[in-house]
Amino acid sequence: MEVDSNGHNSPTFAQDQEITKTLYQNNKFFNGQPISKERMDQTIADASKTTEYYQQIFIDPLNISEEDKVKIKNATTDIFTKVVLDGNNSTEKAKTAYARDRPYYYYHTVSCQGDDSTSSKRSISYPSGHSTRGMTVAYVLADILPEKFREQILARGMDYGYSRVICGAHWQSDIEAGRVLARSVFETLKENSAFNTEEKKVIQEIGTVSS
Repeated sequence: MEVDSNGHNSPTFAQDQEITKTLYQNNKFFNGQPISKERMDQTIADASKTTEYYQQIFIDPLNISEEDKVKIKNATTDIFTKVVLDGNNSTEKAKTAYARDRPYYYYHTVSCQGDDSTSSKRSISYPSGHSTRGMTVAYVLADILPEKFREQILARGMDYGYSRVICGAHWQSDIEAGRVLARSVFETLKENSAFNTEEKKVIQEIGTVSS
């Protein structure tokens, strides 16, 4: 994703602005329909970046028994915690280099979380740490569970990042860059013998998952 030293460029930034105006400022999807209260509630909840929350949004919706859900959560706690940190660390250099203002800061308004431009701490937007962490976890879980769950898991990972645009916390190109980083983090992890050993243990601990 190409951006200039301020994280603003053309035509990418112009596209970001149009998307943000539609979703964040006008509170509407691209089809012109208002964003529902349920979707906004999800957007606010998706600000969370804890291991427990990732387990909730990725595992709870699966069409499997409650027993299997508990089993998967217990088995994935440690590996999720580690890869969330890996995902976060992967964004630090780029955030420092681009120092891109978040939409709510750029427009001098308020995000869905109540953040505004008067905050004493200027928060940096590009790339999205949330998108990177969420998609990294999604890739790992999709790799652990049977193939039939892959599409659902990855779709929720994408939607998790999209919440950050609806919230006004990120531009669209921020979350797209986060998705690219997440894929890179996952591919790097798959080349790491320690990660592969841990992942195999998790798969063995989970065993058969029925639906």
